[in-house]
Formats: sequence, C-alpha cells, structure tokens
Amino acid sequence: MPTDSEAIDLGNGTKYTRVVWGDNNEWVGINEWHLTPAGELCGGWIPFAGTSYPAGQPTWDVISRAPLTLSPSLLCRSCQHHGFIREGRWVPA
Repeated sequence: MPTDSEAIDLGNGTKYTRVVWGDNNEWVGINEWHLTPAGELCGGWIPFAGTSYPAGQPTWDVISRAPLTLSPSLLCRSCQHHGFIREGRWVPA
C-alpha cells in the first residue's frame, strides 16, 4: 500500500493512488486498496476507458475526475469488497 501521503482516502477503509502513463503523464487509472473483513490489505488496478493505455481488460468510465466518480461499481474478485466511487467517496454497494 502506498504511504498515507501518496494515497487518496475515499473513506470506508478504501484508498487509491493515481496511475499515470506515457510522456505526457496521462492519468489512465487508479490502484485501489481496501481492507478485507479480516483486516487484511487487498486491492487492484482500475483502468479508465478512453485513455491511451492499452488495458486489454475491462475499463471504467470516468464520470468526473474532480471529485473522482467512476462507473460502474467496483467488485474485488478476491474478497468481494463492492461499492462505487462517487464524488470522491467510497459508497458501499
């Protein structure tokens, strides 16, 4: 997990860091981290749709960058942490 100075806290035990790519430092996605019900750290890569990064996997639509709002919801395949990023906050599903 990134240091607290690097991470953006969404609330409800969920944080993210921006992922930039290429010569122009395009914001192409986020690395998201959360705590499992057992208190262990879990998370994953969330690539944004419409960027120049070749994701090769599902992508999320950016409704707003500031505050961050993504669609659809995020579901962790490992621990089933499920929710939405809406107006810069984690909203449990």
